[in-house]
Amino acid sequence: MITNRRSTSRLSSLSDLLPQLVFMPTGFFRTTWDFINILILTVELILLPLHVFDAMVPTPFLIGLSWIIQIFWNLDIIVHFRTCFYMRGYAVKDARKIAQRYLRGWFLCDFSNVLADLYLDSRASYAVAVLSEADFTSDLYYVVIIKFLLRLVRFAKLNGIAQSLIRRLNSDTAIAKAKIFLLSCQILLMQHVMACIWYKVGVVSNEGWVSQFEFSEKNMDYRYTTALHWMFCQLGFGSTGIEGSTTLERVFGLIVAFLALVVFSTLLGAITSLTNQLNKASEERKHQFRQLRKYLNQHHINEDLSLRITGFLQDAYSLRQARLADSQVALLELLSKPLRGELQYAMYERCLEEMTFVKDELLRYDDRGNLQAAKNLATEALTQRTFAPADTVFEAEVIANHAYFMTSGMLVYELSGYKVHLNGAPEEPQWLVEMSLWIPWLHLGELTTEDVSGLVLLEVEKFAASIRRSFNGHSLARDFAQKVVNRMNEMEVVTDLWQMPPKEDPEEEHHRRASLDHNSFLQHLPFRRFISTEADFSKVIPEK
Repeated sequence: MITNRRSTSRLSSLSDLLPQLVFMPTGFFRTTWDFINILILTVELILLPLHVFDAMVPTPFLIGLSWIIQIFWNLDIIVHFRTCFYMRGYAVKDARKIAQRYLRGWFLCDFSNVLADLYLDSRASYAVAVLSEADFTSDLYYVVIIKFLLRLVRFAKLNGIAQSLIRRLNSDTAIAKAKIFLLSCQILLMQHVMACIWYKVGVVSNEGWVSQFEFSEKNMDYRYTTALHWMFCQLGFGSTGIEGSTTLERVFGLIVAFLALVVFSTLLGAITSLTNQLNKASEERKHQFRQLRKYLNQHHINEDLSLRITGFLQDAYSLRQARLADSQVALLELLSKPLRGELQYAMYERCLEEMTFVKDELLRYDDRGNLQAAKNLATEALTQRTFAPADTVFEAEVIANHAYFMTSGMLVYELSGYKVHLNGAPEEPQWLVEMSLWIPWLHLGELTTEDVSGLVLLEVEKFAASIRRSFNGHSLARDFAQKVVNRMNEMEVVTDLWQMPPKEDPEEEHHRRASLDHNSFLQHLPFRRFISTEADFSKVIPEK
């Protein structure tokens, strides 16, 4: 008993020392591995049936490829033991639970595949070549058949993986095309396998179709294409004079006829369904704009205004279709409140971490309360909007109710007739009107869009309410607000574009570059009477 305990403790300590390498099921490595998995299995399902032809002799390339494939399937079992899974919205990374789940699932199939490969390699260097022989008493022959059947079972598993990869596409059109492509590949692969089986059935007896039509002396390419042509004819595409000559061939022909009916019905139904899905989206758009034209005609709107309205709504409709709102995804209503908070935080994490208060104060230390306050901000105070070209984001002399984070597009900030162009490039993240979160602020200039632009809006009232829910967050916010006021009082000029500098570089102020005349800009500012002519404005005024 003591020995067992010691060995158990050694194993547990060893497992603690080993690195916990766990792959996420949707991560880059696992996605790439699954893609390679599909490619290798497809290659196997193409090459294995071809060995019914006597011309498929083992070559160094085929022998080397078989060893590479066998090594891959062995590694695949290890990867499965190190791939976590999701349960009730949480990633389970415990090695024991992962192993239990895999052992109850596909482990038996995967292990049987590897075991069959090991047995065949121990008996012969290239055992699959036995398929071309006429000796059905060899145990190798039946093991190869079992290996092929196990590969077909595994293909059913990988079909689900392929479907999950397709579901990651965002475009309905791309998803429909990918599904049609996948279905077509599956049918072609099935036709290939069945054609090879049809040829093998034909050479079992000397009275089979291969002998009757004198194809035995033809080369492999001709025999294979003849068998494949016969298979496609069973789907109703074309005709052939080849018919079954033996009872076995007649039975196989009946099975193929039934499968052809199923395949043709499946293909026709799938393509019809996907086509209807695409047509439905297109028809909805046409119906909406027919109603618009009817409305404009009934009210005798002139042609120029009608064209402007129609053009604007076409852009707005495309923008709405390109971005889904939360209300359009009904399944999100089923999420638990904590999981919904994590989702919202993941969506807005980038823009929140660009805010000086969140980066330097709220998330500076690893505190669960502060992290929850940040999640509350993402859930309750942030919204995302897409603006069409020439839209007004805010106007001058209006009380600021939002701070803005630019995610894409092109904005123009205009103050006293002078313009600053703002680019929403990912490498230049920026918050606008951030000071409105800490002090009452009146917009000094006007912000409009030049192109289709995406903005994240942070509502001032909801920001304050979310921060007040956390005692520590509220305390940090009060101290930070005082710092903002002190810093703004030190500035000679503050516009809507001013942003609180990061803590690690207090002397550097965030400024915007634009093609403006420096002196003219200062002379036309509405608050120029408070400005000293000797002051250095290079840190806050856009340079020429």
